[in-house]
Amino acid sequence: MLTLTSVAQIFALVAVILNENVVAFSSLAKGRANGGIRTSTGQVNGQILGPVARNGLAFEDVVIGQGRRILPGDTVACYYSGSFTKGPLGKPFIFDQITPDDGPPLKVVVGKGETIRGWDLGILGGLEGEIPPMNVGGRRKLSIPSGLAYGPNEVGPIPANQDLDFELEVVQAGKESDISLKFRLGGYAIALGVPAIILLIAYTLLWH
Repeated sequence: MLTLTSVAQIFALVAVILNENVVAFSSLAKGRANGGIRTSTGQVNGQILGPVARNGLAFEDVVIGQGRRILPGDTVACYYSGSFTKGPLGKPFIFDQITPDDGPPLKVVVGKGETIRGWDLGILGGLEGEIPPMNVGGRRKLSIPSGLAYGPNEVGPIPANQDLDFELEVVQAGKESDISLKFRLGGYAIALGVPAIILLIAYTLLWH
C-alpha cells in the first residue's frame, strides 16, 4: 500500500527527472541555434576536429604550410571540398569541390567580404589569436556554423541555417597581379617547352 510519504517521494523523483530533461533540451536547442552541438574539445555533431573559437568555428590543421602567412587582401588560390551532414544518418553531402584533377584552383580575395565570413576567419585567423592564420601550402579543416556561412538563406543545394564543413588547401597567395603573372609564366614555360622537345626529337631522328 502506498503511503503519503511514498507518494511524495515519487512526485519528487518525477520533478527531478523533468527538470533534468528541460535543462538538457535547453542546452541542445542553444547548441543548435549556435550552429551545431559543440564542446570545448572541438566535437561538432559527433566529429572531433580541434579547438573551437568563441564564435563556434572549429578548425584543425592537417598540414602546416611552409610558405608565407596569408594576409588580408590577398588573392588565394586553393583547392577545397565543401559538405554538410544530410539525412537521418547524418551522412556528409558534398555540395561543391575543386581538386587538382578538376583543373586550376579557385581564386578568391580574403578579408574583403568576397567570401563567407567563416572562410575569411578560417584562413586569415582572428579573435585575438584563437584562430591562427594559415600559411601558403597549408591544409585545414573547418566546421563553420551557419551564422558564419549563409545564415537563413538557401544557396543552391545548401538549406537555410545549415552548418558547413570544408577542407581547403592554399597553394598560392598574393596580390591578383602576382598570381596571374606566375600562372602566365608557368603557361609560357609549358608552351615553349613542348616545341623544344619536338625539335630535339626531330634532330635526333634526322641525324642519327
